[in-house]
Amino acid sequence: MTTICLNVSAKVEKSDHDGYCSGEDNEYDCQYLNKRVDFQLYCENVPKSGENFPIDLKDSRWQNIKMRFHPQLNGGSNYCCVSDTSIEHKLGKHESRVTLLSATVVS
Repeated sequence: MTTICLNVSAKVEKSDHDGYCSGEDNEYDCQYLNKRVDFQLYCENVPKSGENFPIDLKDSRWQNIKMRFHPQLNGGSNYCCVSDTSIEHKLGKHESRVTLLSATVVS
């Protein structure tokens, strides 16, 4: 088994608000983030630095990496409302969505 370092890019969307959950709207927010993560390889073929690495969401290792990008949400009592922008992006109250975009091998 070999460990490689990957630079993973993700799109992080959330529908949330600051502070106490009241009549306030959940606002839509979208960020593009990068994180360096260690990744265990079970094969002998080690990719070179700078190469794109395939993302396979059926593999639990990728689900664990995806969880590292999830934002902290307020939660709360759900007395708040959802903004039109959040609805357009198919996010409800205090919800988030992470889409892994790419992974590149770093040395």
